[in-house]
Amino acid sequence: MADFVNLHRIDWIRFKAVAEDYFRRGRHYEETYMEMKDTYEGICPEKNTIYKWEKRFRESGNIVHFTNSSGRPRLYGLAGKILPLIEMDRSISLRRLAGLLGNSREAIAKSIEHDLLLHSVSLRWIPHKLSEQNLEDRIEASGNLIHFLRESKRNHYRGLVTGDETWLYLNNPAEKQCTGYTIISKGKKAYQNFTSSLQSRLVAM
Repeated sequence: MADFVNLHRIDWIRFKAVAEDYFRRGRHYEETYMEMKDTYEGICPEKNTIYKWEKRFRESGNIVHFTNSSGRPRLYGLAGKILPLIEMDRSISLRRLAGLLGNSREAIAKSIEHDLLLHSVSLRWIPHKLSEQNLEDRIEASGNLIHFLRESKRNHYRGLVTGDETWLYLNNPAEKQCTGYTIISKGKKAYQNFTSSLQSRLVAM
């Protein structure tokens, strides 16, 4: 064929299963190719590919194999046991969870990350996606912070962490009327300096 067909892994499995069905019913690879071409048109495997599949089928008796994934098997149902313990103690450690549930720390950590969608921040488990209440609390805290910064002549907090994990450092020299902002993005060495008045700009976390 002049055109090369790019198939994904799941496509290969499906088409192999279809071709094997034809071979088991005694169909030749050319006949198999013509019928699959009529059905799947542009995504049908090449004729030479089906020829190789037929040859392998004659030699081994099948072309579709079940392959076990590498690594330890994933434990299902573990998240339902972990969540009540985290809700009772947001600072509970992986070692403590492993001791209570009788599973490895690796299995528990994977279940927390992939099933519960939680991650550890300052030794506390919090959701990846913030709830509406989390967002409302953040807005209220930001309003209080703005009022505090406007009233404060000295910067009592050397660094603040914003919601997008960007570090925001505030420098409030007493002899100047303006505030210097230095924003350093996570994982980047380059930074930008911004100078503005606290009365004209708002700071939100």
